[in-house]
Amino acid sequence: MIRVFIVDDEEMAQSALTQLLQFIKPKSELVGTARSVSESVALINKTKPDLVLMDIEIEGGTGFDVIQQLSNFSGKLVFTTAYSQYAVQAFKYSALDYLIKPIHSGDLTRAIEKAMELISIEQDYKKLVQVFRENQNEKDKKLVIKTSTAEHIVSVKDIIRIQADAAYCTFYIKDSKITVSKNLKYYAAFLDERQFVRCHQSHLVNIGYIASVVKGDQLKLKNGELIPISHRKKTLVLDKIRNA
Repeated sequence: MIRVFIVDDEEMAQSALTQLLQFIKPKSELVGTARSVSESVALINKTKPDLVLMDIEIEGGTGFDVIQQLSNFSGKLVFTTAYSQYAVQAFKYSALDYLIKPIHSGDLTRAIEKAMELISIEQDYKKLVQVFRENQNEKDKKLVIKTSTAEHIVSVKDIIRIQADAAYCTFYIKDSKITVSKNLKYYAAFLDERQFVRCHQSHLVNIGYIASVVKGDQLKLKNGELIPISHRKKTLVLDKIRNA
């Protein structure tokens, strides 16, 4: 459940947003409301919401003034306003969305879903970094692989290869495989370049499982699989294999 804070100086607008939050999915928890710049700054710093629905023209200034005065705010921002002329400025503050009043339930739902997706990605990333740092000095390093049903902690040495397919990638781990809804670049950043080689845009291979190079344009793995080598990466791949 996402924790939401509403900033709006109009009581009717606050009430309308509150009612929308009660009836739309995904579910949310309203942690507070405010009407002025000073009140917004104080309460947002106190409640630390995941998402702020921010009006622009409010008592004592603007929503932009609120953002500038917040202390270490790490939540997401969606602007809710009757004015379209502030859109460019709003996105300079990394706003997820800019909703024009009257706000429709579908637009608010999509904005909240977008916020929840980003929060989930950031949480996964932090967990991945934490696990990686905790075992970076160990010989048997671990990697967190999160799917929709489970979190798998696998030994990096057991990963044979990773294959990308658009926004998804599949881990081939000895006798099993795991498909996740993240791209190859996301995980490649955590895998030791001395142990893995990006032989193709869609393939990252554990050097320890390479048996041979076939005709200079394919890797033959110890399990018999053939993995393509892109022409652009051929020299890099061959150098890494020789120096492994």
